Amino acid sequence: MKNVEKLYDEAASRYDNMYDSEQNKNIVQAENKFLQEMLPIDDYETVLDCGAGTGLFLDLFSVSTDGYVGFDISGNMIDEAKKKHPDFNLFKKNFLDYQDTNKYDLVTSLFSITDYCGNDGFYKLLSFVKPKGFLYATFMNKNGGYDAT
Repeated sequence: MKNVEKLYDEAASRYDNMYDSEQNKNIVQAENKFLQEMLPIDDYETVLDCGAGTGLFLDLFSVSTDGYVGFDISGNMIDEAKKKHPDFNLFKKNFLDYQDTNKYDLVTSLFSITDYCGNDGFYKLLSFVKPKGFLYATFMNKNGGYDAT
């Protein structure tokens, strides 16, 4: 896990800018549109954002500061997120060490937890979902693209 933390700590200050290149702009816009269409965010009062990174989820969606909890393994990524979203509950935490007795209407893991925690991470994500809640996780497939589940 230390390698994952180091990778994201080193990328944090330029992470959002990686999405601005002409080459990536169309792909990112398509991904964002897909996420916005897939997640009827108004239906969820509480959100657990696992692998919150620089706050890209908060950039896309309007959620209550009271109902949102976001964390990331990278302290530098969380620092970037707090610059953009200072009123939100964002903190540094390794997902495998994360403990929470709360259940959430929506649990997200966008391009992160499932990629470096495998099946154990996926089942742990599920443990935070309320009955009739929703888990939205993305996975990298073996060909390098993304699939949504």
